[in-house]
This record gives sequence, structure tokens and C-alpha cells, in this order.
Amino acid sequence: MNVYDVVNSRIMELLQQGTVPWRKPWNAGSNMPKNMVSKKEYRGVNVWLLVCNEFSSSYWMTFKQCQDKGGHIIKGAKSCPVIYFQWIDKKGSDPDDGANGKIPLLRYYSVFNIEQIEGITVPEPEETHNHFDPITRAEEIVAGMPLRPDIRYGGNKACYSPSLDYVQLSHQHTFDTIEHYYNTYISRTITRYRAC
Repeated sequence: MNVYDVVNSRIMELLQQGTVPWRKPWNAGSNMPKNMVSKKEYRGVNVWLLVCNEFSSSYWMTFKQCQDKGGHIIKGAKSCPVIYFQWIDKKGSDPDDGANGKIPLLRYYSVFNIEQIEGITVPEPEETHNHFDPITRAEEIVAGMPLRPDIRYGGNKACYSPSLDYVQLSHQHTFDTIEHYYNTYISRTITRYRAC
């Protein structure tokens, strides 16, 4: 597979999950993915590729970085591609035709989220603390839900766990707006109802 196929395959895989996974209206720590070793934040399409995963941590490592730090990848963990351009010299036959110079060659490498790695300590993320003032009518709707699921707060993701039958949400104060909180709460609850 070439790099374009790798990225397209990842996009299609995420879209087939039935949601638009790249929108996260909360910030329980920096949502910007970063390399655990260099602490540099990923840029461009790599941000999108990495935040689309359902991990709480924003830290990523290559297999080699993991080994160098004394950790190991959990069996069955799936890596995520990170793309970059490698600049190579282009040599033309005629120096006056403007063909000399550098051209970009698209490449990729694979990274694993720190949650897929054992044996490495991760720094604690800093959460955003926005004022949360519950919306009365929304709280009434939530309270009136039949067979309301167990809600667990914490982390940096929002999902439904079918095997354990609970909805995971980031803390209320980490959402950009109160409306985003209720929208996420209800959409993950609907996912639970569809699974039952």
C-alpha cells in the first residue's frame, strides 16, 4: 500500500463506525496528539488521524521508542500511521530547465498510543475547567430516560462500552459548551440503545 491508500483506508474505517470521530468538543488535557519522547505535537493530517482514535491519552510512540524506554506493546494493539514528507534531490538533464531542486516524497511510519503500551509511566494530563451550569430541561430529559445507562466520568473520550454496558464521558467541566456536553451524552446513550 502507498501512503495515500493507508490514509484513505484509515478515514474509511473511521467513517464506517457510524460517527464523525474527529469532533471532540471537550478538553480533558491537551487533545493535541504529541510524541511521548520528543514532546512535539503532531501537525497537519496527523492530528486528525491520531485524535480519531478512542484513547484518553494524547501521547504516542513508535515501536522503537517504546523499546528504548523499556516498555512493550500490548499484544493485539493496532498502530496508527503518521505521514511526513521526505525531501529528495531532483536532478534534471539540463540545469537551465528549472528541473533541479528538491521534491517531496510522501512517507509514513506507525505509532502506538501510550494506552497500548505497558511499562512506561505517563505524565498526568491537565484538564480544562469550564463553568458548568446544568440546563434544567435537559436534566429532566436525562432523568426521564427509560433504562438509563450507567454513566462513568473521567478520561478524554466519550463512548459506549457494549461488553460492560456503560457510557464513558469526560467530566462535565471539560466540555467547550454545556450544549456540547448534553449532545455528547445523548448521542452516546443512543448508541447504547441501538446496541441493546
